[in-house]
Amino acid sequence: MKLLSLIVACACVGIIFTGCSMTDDRAAATQIGAAFYESVKADDINSILTFLSPEFFGETSENDMRLLLPTLKETFGAIESYDLIGWHVNKRFGTDSLSGTLVTLQYKVTYSKTPSNEMLLLYKPSGSEEFKIISYNFNIEPPEHSASIDTLF
Repeated sequence: MKLLSLIVACACVGIIFTGCSMTDDRAAATQIGAAFYESVKADDINSILTFLSPEFFGETSENDMRLLLPTLKETFGAIESYDLIGWHVNKRFGTDSLSGTLVTLQYKVTYSKTPSNEMLLLYKPSGSEEFKIISYNFNIEPPEHSASIDTLF
């Protein structure tokens, strides 16, 4: 019985510490997401680029991003507001290239011409303290304007 109590106590402690870490990761990633959208609102392309990871640029060049962002603003308008509507934290362990923490942030973004559902996927490699955006997806209404910039899938 004492062994069972010890196992349950260790499991509870592990859950508590993992939960705190996930809460911290969510908070850190949410700060990056808000700063990213504030930079988009301010048309600060150089700041926007600092939030993007090397993995992001493996699929989308810096020059493509410099061209895309003004095109989005011209087509969909300026960002009026953005609201975090969902999130998910995933800890990955192993020897593959994405060992670390992945945080998915889902936003409802209102542009001056149309609303959008958007997702930022942020990654913090094992041993690092910094999250970076590895994928930016947006779904502008109406559906024929849907698009994404994926670096993983």
